[in-house]
Amino acid sequence: MLLQKDKSISEIAAAVGYKSQSKFTSAFRDIFQILPTAYQEQVSYTNALANA
Repeated sequence: MLLQKDKSISEIAAAVGYKSQSKFTSAFRDIFQILPTAYQEQVSYTNALANA
């Protein structure tokens, strides 16, 4: 879901069962050592480079 930029972090959090965006963000950061928004930006940048 984070790879698709059509949904906000709060929409994604709700879709996967979190009642708050902050809880989702904390859990994501604990597991992946990066914020969900930073992950989205990193993937977008990598995809842009690959498609250039």
